[in-house]
Parts: sequence; structure tokens; C-alpha cells
Amino acid sequence: MKRVVLAALVLMLPLVGVGAVRTAKVPLCGRLSFVQADAELKAEMARYGLKAYSYTDGTNTLKALHYAPKPKGTRVFPMVIYIPGSGERGDLIKQFRQRTVFDRVTAEAFQKEHPCHLLALAPPETVGTLSGGAPGRPNVIQRLMHDFVLAVASSSKAGVDRRRRYLTGLSYGGAGAYALGLNYPGEYAAV
Repeated sequence: MKRVVLAALVLMLPLVGVGAVRTAKVPLCGRLSFVQADAELKAEMARYGLKAYSYTDGTNTLKALHYAPKPKGTRVFPMVIYIPGSGERGDLIKQFRQRTVFDRVTAEAFQKEHPCHLLALAPPETVGTLSGGAPGRPNVIQRLMHDFVLAVASSSKAGVDRRRRYLTGLSYGGAGAYALGLNYPGEYAAV
């Protein structure tokens, strides 16, 4: 399964040319903030060059880890949005149970050939499923995840190409990636 995910990441990144539109500042209903990390999380974040964010709509809160490539003028980069399996929901430190995505995408050699953002979402443990909603009518958690992606993309110093946002996930997260792609047609380049 890990090889399939990595192959999908490698194949998705070069699909669209480099010229692109920088993600515009978008009015969102939530609030993006940095997460205060404990020593264990700080060490893991430093290992991969990650920042930790939370996004809340006042009722629900999501957390995520974000890797951004080094800014290069006005160049914009693709963004891989990774949603983990159910065992990695909630705490950000649980994200590191599945290191393959972080090891691969943040590696210097990979970034040299395929510079991109990585946003690893951590859905709350209280959310039983990420599925549901209907095309164009997402449920509350899907709307929150989508707004979170837009908030991080619009705040990053290294621009995000809105035409090259890719969804991927494992198991529970794969269902969430599929649901986001289905409920936000045209917003993501691939699932």
C-alpha cells in the first residue's frame, strides 16, 4: 500500500505545467492559528521542517502539519493534501505513525525534483466518518477541511497553485479524500 501511495504522489506532481495562478486570499468562516507543540512534537516537526496549525469554525477544530518548499520569487507550487487512517486521528504526534509520506515528500532529493507543499490533516477523533454529503453539498467536517486547505494555501509564503492541489489518504483518509473531491468538484486536480 505504501508503494502505491508514493507512486501516486510521484505521478501526480508533474501533471500540470509550472506557470500558474497564486491562490487568492479567500474569505473563510474559520480561524487559522499555530499549534503550541510539546517537546516530542517539536522534535518530529524539526526533523521534517514542518509547522503545526489548527483551524476552527468555533464549534469544530482540525489540526494539521504543513511542509512548505523554499519560496522562489513568485513561483507557485503544488500542494499534496494527505488525510491519514483512523489510527492517526486527533493528536498531531499520531501523524508520525505513518512516516512514509513525510520521509518521501520532505526529502531533499524529492523536493529538488518535485517541489511541493504537504498538508497532513488530522481529523478529530470524534469524527466517525469523513464520507457523506453530496456533490456540491459537503457536510460540516468536509467544509472545515476544505476551508483549512484554503486558509493554509493563502497564508503560505511559498505560493500554492490552486490548479495543482492533490488529495490522497490511507483507508479512512482515502474515503475522506474521495469525499472531498466529490463534494468540491473542480477544486482539486486529482484524488
